[in-house]
Amino acid sequence: MPPWPCIRKEGGALSTSHARQRRMARTWGHRLPGRLPLLDRRGHAALHDVPAGQSPLAAPRRPPRRRVHRPSPCQRVTSSPSALPPPVDALHLLPHVLASTVAPPSPSLSAPYPRPAAPPTVAAMAFVAPAAAASVTARVAARPATVGARATAFAGAAVAAPARRSVLRAAPAALRMAQTGETLEEFLAGSDPKLVKCVAAMFASCKEVAYKIRTASCDKMACFNDFGDEQLAIDMLADKIIFDNLEASGVVATASSEEVPKEVTITEGGAYSVAFDPLDGSSIIDTNFTVGTIFGVWPGDKLVGTTGRELVAGGMVLYGPRTTVTLAMEGKEGAHEFLLIDDFSSRHGSWVHTATFTAVNEGKLYAPGNLRAAEDNPGYAELIDYYRKEKFQLRYSGGMVGDVNQILVKGKGVFCNPSSPSAKAKLRLLYEVGPIGYVMEKAGAKSSDGSGSVLDIKVQSTEDRSQVCYGSAGEVARFEQMVGKKAEMNATVDTTA
Repeated sequence: MPPWPCIRKEGGALSTSHARQRRMARTWGHRLPGRLPLLDRRGHAALHDVPAGQSPLAAPRRPPRRRVHRPSPCQRVTSSPSALPPPVDALHLLPHVLASTVAPPSPSLSAPYPRPAAPPTVAAMAFVAPAAAASVTARVAARPATVGARATAFAGAAVAAPARRSVLRAAPAALRMAQTGETLEEFLAGSDPKLVKCVAAMFASCKEVAYKIRTASCDKMACFNDFGDEQLAIDMLADKIIFDNLEASGVVATASSEEVPKEVTITEGGAYSVAFDPLDGSSIIDTNFTVGTIFGVWPGDKLVGTTGRELVAGGMVLYGPRTTVTLAMEGKEGAHEFLLIDDFSSRHGSWVHTATFTAVNEGKLYAPGNLRAAEDNPGYAELIDYYRKEKFQLRYSGGMVGDVNQILVKGKGVFCNPSSPSAKAKLRLLYEVGPIGYVMEKAGAKSSDGSGSVLDIKVQSTEDRSQVCYGSAGEVARFEQMVGKKAEMNATVDTTA
């Protein structure tokens, strides 16, 4: 070991602390070898090359690195930290921050969680003063906007110090969310008042159903919860909740559900008719998989004899880690996702608009339903082989709402549920196929029964069923080419012969 342990030899990695270097320099300075660098505590050369026999303390030092002041993003105009307002949980402020640029909602449709008297501004949420946010908007407009889930807001606080670059990038994100983060009442404003009442009744039902699902008790056969003095299976309970809310709206003439597959008169002289599947995926609810509700709204007082083209509203509800509704309406471009927040009981919670879906692109994601049909439907078997050879990602849970909704969220993919002689089509046209087809086509996707759009199929009976495919234009066209309606009809004829 050399007498000077802090000297780096050729190819070596010896180092020591800066204080020890100074102590060793006093003792061994006259024995220093020539032209070797002294190391600092990070392993870098702290001194220039030291001539032989000269003390390293006399050698010129490298100039210190210039330090750049980077103020904290939370720095305020106040000089005392105690003067800062207390932090507030951003989750409770989210709907108020997003709605700070729009008119207050009408209290007639729901009872949202009480708002603070002075909701914080968007600039306060992003920790950026309005002037600072405006000055950087042009520079970062092309960047993708995101908002951190763990943000903390200070109500009424101002920002005086220069903000960091990462904070400045967050300002347009909050501004962008404020444009789409309106409440359900604000979204429905301007639509037909009777249609608004009908849609609001469905949203109120879904809020209550979501709470009942979370608090249900399950066994291997079914899940149950209380409904008044009764204890009902969760799917029947959801059915009763929706019927009761539709009746209370006073605008629904006729309603029909998959649990009660007939047209039921609700209100004489009502303007709309509603068909719904109260709990799609009830057979997997005991495993805590994602389940959902499907509904469609038609004008008039009848459902049989209509087509999906006549729908004025349709929706898919997901009861999963989050409760969301994907809604499509006449007069509204695209499909719109609403998130239920503050739903700590069946009487609380409010809906916030979180996303708009307008396009579904080509992509390698598939959800194949009714796989038993591939046994005697050669076209379907060929289609599954194609997906596997092309390395498509398999994403199938058995709950139709979740399997279809992922196509909108991911912006790509395909869902198909064909028929065969031994595995007949089981999806009902009135309660599932038509309403979901309406939502998907409004969102920019395609739908098909093998020969054309499912929205063109006329409902002959509440028991009508159909095979179906939803997804991007290319994958739906592939389904029509490989599976098609003609193959299904021929197979059915061979079976009956």
